[in-house]
Amino acid sequence: MEFLKTLLGDAYKDGMTLDEISTALEGIHTQREAENNKLKNQLQKANSEAAGYKKQLREKMSEAEQSEADRKAEFERISNELAELKRGKEIADYTAQFTAIGYDAKTAQENADAIVNGDYAKVIQNQSIWMEQQKKEIEKNLMLRTPKPAAGGGSSGNLDYAKKIEEAQASGNTAEAVYYTRLQQQTATGT
Repeated sequence: MEFLKTLLGDAYKDGMTLDEISTALEGIHTQREAENNKLKNQLQKANSEAAGYKKQLREKMSEAEQSEADRKAEFERISNELAELKRGKEIADYTAQFTAIGYDAKTAQENADAIVNGDYAKVIQNQSIWMEQQKKEIEKNLMLRTPKPAAGGGSSGNLDYAKKIEEAQASGNTAEAVYYTRLQQQTATGT
């Protein structure tokens, strides 16, 4: 009932019937419609006056002033268009650069937009994700290309793979570390 009190305002009375509520709502609707029409008429009048003033101003301007105003408007339009073209070219250039180093088209476009808009946090975030993907892809390819040791190779059973892996990691040789890790796994599983 609080809703009705708020909606109907002074027209609300306790114990109103549906017909009374409906009549009160129609009255409010009619009143608001009249207010809206009044405001629309005032807006139309203001727009007409503004258009009239603008027309009067143009009529009072000399031909040279009109020409100058037109020239300024055209210059502004061309400047805006040029700025948009430069922005588009810059985005296209950055997109091409990111694509050339291996980014997918969507991420390359996101990074290019971010650079042009100055959102370097987005570029760094995308770069981190891309680098992690590249690292996983490299490790996967290294594992696939690492040859399996020959069965019964003799001395390979005597190697301390953990030590070799540690040495390779210390020297920063990821390929060698992956190789010894694979050998260690194969020795442990007997494959």
